[in-house]
Amino acid sequence: MQKKLVIVEDRPEIVTLIKASFKGTDFETYDAANGDDGIALVEKEMPDLVTLDIMMPGNKSGLDVCSYLKTNPKTAHIKIIMISARSQATDIASIKASGADAILPKPFSPAALKKKALALVDKS
Repeated sequence: MQKKLVIVEDRPEIVTLIKASFKGTDFETYDAANGDDGIALVEKEMPDLVTLDIMMPGNKSGLDVCSYLKTNPKTAHIKIIMISARSQATDIASIKASGADAILPKPFSPAALKKKALALVDKS
């Protein structure tokens, strides 16, 4: 069965790496370069999984997007992986408080992302 992944990331090279991580899987990928576009895309596509960067241009950070999606009854069930270079204890606490299902530190390995993503989506 086809699954959907929305990538919310402002750096094209990271988007390319994430898409490459899911080659050969049954995920169809979509991407947005900022939080506002990411929310709109998630609400349109209703994906199984979202990957979010914390720091993005525009009005909404990845934490804002995650909190919004997890408190919206229509999107609360969607699994979210936060991908971030910020890995201090306070950053991790903020990520968990936003409702993220998993955290993956940058730099990340495509294999680790794929493994974490499949485990999350297969549990739901």
